Amino acid sequence: MAITVVSAYQLTAVDSPRDTATMLFDEGITLEDLVDPSQPAGRVEDLNLDDLDAAGELRGFLVEAQSGPREVAKRIFQAVSLQRHGAFSQDVAEPMTVAGARLFPDVPLDRGHFPGSYFEHFLNGLRTSPPSYVLDLLADVEPPEELRTAVAGVVLITT
Repeated sequence: MAITVVSAYQLTAVDSPRDTATMLFDEGITLEDLVDPSQPAGRVEDLNLDDLDAAGELRGFLVEAQSGPREVAKRIFQAVSLQRHGAFSQDVAEPMTVAGARLFPDVPLDRGHFPGSYFEHFLNGLRTSPPSYVLDLLADVEPPEELRTAVAGVVLITT
């Protein structure tokens, strides 16, 4: 467990270095396990699962096997969802529409004791297409000034 992944959302529940260490040991995901295809995340038993559309893509993502980036996102989401089970606030399954080309445009707005909707926060990066700035870079279009000054560089790997 030399390199362990835990989300900042999970860390909002701890106040001391001792509690942080305990959380990392108990709830962290080793980097090797995070990307190991032989260790599937399995079904995510989220508090909102029963309220999701039975035929919907979000429910399918949570209960069916995934691969690649979806599997990694599911493993991280699963760790946060497990922590959510311990929060005493009522779950809120009303959908929150998320703008853009996100894979799951309508997600529950449940925030538990986290800073915001954990569904929106953790599933935000799963997209149906690359963001417009990536498409521009692939087409050799000069990136906007905000991107050029905000990041040191972008690596694009194409197949």
